[in-house]
Amino acid sequence: MSERAFLIITAEDLQDTRALYEQLGFSATYRFPSEGKRRYLTLSRGGSSIGIGAPSARDEERFGFWVYVEDVDGTLERLRASGV
Repeated sequence: MSERAFLIITAEDLQDTRALYEQLGFSATYRFPSEGKRRYLTLSRGGSSIGIGAPSARDEERFGFWVYVEDVDGTLERLRASGV
């Protein structure tokens, strides 16, 4: 099973938020789009990473927690069977 999981937060000002995390030792490892006004950044520090996204008109949530798994269907089936 994949061991990757990370938090994505929504921030009004990506550059200010990026600057805060850089002061904590994080550095940008992914930018979207790669040119022009950024809508999303991944910042990493050691084995940890956090995503920062600009809000959009359809955003109602301030954060999301993403967990990668190798078998999505099997994982969903096990979760449902356990009452999740």
